[in-house]
Amino acid sequence: ECKSHGMSGSCTEKTCWMRLANFRVIGDNLKARFDGATRVQVSNSLRQSSNAVADISP
Repeated sequence: ECKSHGMSGSCTEKTCWMRLANFRVIGDNLKARFDGATRVQVSNSLRQSSNAVADISP
């Protein structure tokens, strides 16, 4: 979003800043991702291994 500044509306300077999306839109997006997620549980044997890579399938 930007705003122009200057004497009598001359717009000699322009100030711009980042703007976040509506909080409701962000919340809805996060909720949709959460609802579509798959719960994963790592077994104790994988936790003890330092090079463990779990094969996760839906």
